[in-house]
Amino acid sequence: MNKTVFVSLVLIIFAVSTSCFSFSTNLNIPITRGDTSIYADINPDRKMEIITVSFPRLKDGGIYDYVLIIDNDTTMGVFEIMDDAFAYLIDIDQSDGYREVVLMALGPSDMTDYKIFRYSEEKIIKIGDVYGFFGINTDGDGILKANEWMGFWTREQLYKLDNELMVLLPIPKDVYSLDVDVTVTKSFEILSERIDGAEVLEDLLPGTEIKLIGADTSPSFFYNNNRGYIDDYNRDWYLIRTYDGTEGWARLETFRDLVDGLIWAG
Repeated sequence: MNKTVFVSLVLIIFAVSTSCFSFSTNLNIPITRGDTSIYADINPDRKMEIITVSFPRLKDGGIYDYVLIIDNDTTMGVFEIMDDAFAYLIDIDQSDGYREVVLMALGPSDMTDYKIFRYSEEKIIKIGDVYGFFGINTDGDGILKANEWMGFWTREQLYKLDNELMVLLPIPKDVYSLDVDVTVTKSFEILSERIDGAEVLEDLLPGTEIKLIGADTSPSFFYNNNRGYIDDYNRDWYLIRTYDGTEGWARLETFRDLVDGLIWAG
């Protein structure tokens, strides 16, 4: 965000937090913890809006995790997780005249659930649900970036703001880059392509040092008798490079227990 936009945004925001606890995002947008009131111009009508946020379940075990009121419209809902909650404003697209309201719930192991809203034509519109770790950020160019923990590495997921539909659309990547060194403890095969039964390029032997350099995290649904069709991250494909430069593919479920060096957390 450029200095002029940041200064003007700070000047128009007046926030009162019942907990008197605040800190800043990497965009230097003020964040308030707990129930909050914000007075700001958040759409192109050039009028100041009154934004009121409450988190009932943090106080009295209410039915809803959050209640958002902007002027005369109200919306409410629940988070996937919520040990603590915050509210703040961001500006995803500095050219469109809108600023977005972010409700953020923190869970265990830095897991974070974001509900993102706009106020247009006197209606509150939820434009996206984003899940991640370590925060979300934007340069004000219409792209939102979220860091998503994948078990032993972090994926940067990008979202494009569609101003006509008023929704955040994920921008998928065919292969995400990573750089993880591991050592084979039990033999497994790497394949020539991301197809089960493809040509075997190499049978990796115990003691072989390899590097995980890419991941295809696109949905891979299979039928589970108890849960129906699910997308299991264990079926994600990983691109593996051997010490001699050979590159081949294996599903995570093929090698996760056959290597040493994966730092699992979360």
